[in-house]
Amino acid sequence: MRSEQTELNDEWSYIWGGGRYSASKFYRHSFIAVITPKPLKWIWKSKCVPKIKFFSWLLLKDKLNTRNMLRRRRKFLEEGYSCPVCLLDVEETRDHLFFGCSYARERWHILNINFNGNLGIYQRIKSAKRCFTQPFFMEIFMIGAWCIWQERNAVVFENVAPDLHRWKATLIKEVLLHFPRINPSLHAPIQQWLSLL
Repeated sequence: MRSEQTELNDEWSYIWGGGRYSASKFYRHSFIAVITPKPLKWIWKSKCVPKIKFFSWLLLKDKLNTRNMLRRRRKFLEEGYSCPVCLLDVEETRDHLFFGCSYARERWHILNINFNGNLGIYQRIKSAKRCFTQPFFMEIFMIGAWCIWQERNAVVFENVAPDLHRWKATLIKEVLLHFPRINPSLHAPIQQWLSLL
């Protein structure tokens, strides 16, 4: 004689909210008290490619391998820890390289992005976004910072001198490569904005 078996699926339930278990519900419950700064949220909501999103996250969290970061990790650099771009005797920190260096300020000025150096990093980004007046601030900021980092790396690793026109051309090319990811209604305003650079 054959016995009938019913097949039941295992089901997880939880006591802190009712309903079915899901990893996203657990994550929300576990991190309910964590307040994420808006600029970090803006990074992940931007239309930039993942490598630029990750780079931007590292930038805002001060985790890029600037010379200051290498010094903090006790890495000896024979050439020292000064900024390799402006050649002043100023340590290459995140704040110097991307916001304080005359090289970076010149590039941000071209993009019409102004940073208040007296503010913390998140407030600095929020303030610059308020003044930018275009809906694509975060993408331009992230791509601009990426191009600054790429040019800085060319100085350090390839001994290529910074060049403003080459940087601008690289930025424009990078923005245009992002067009398939950006809402088509923004293509014309972005192209118009780029033509004014």
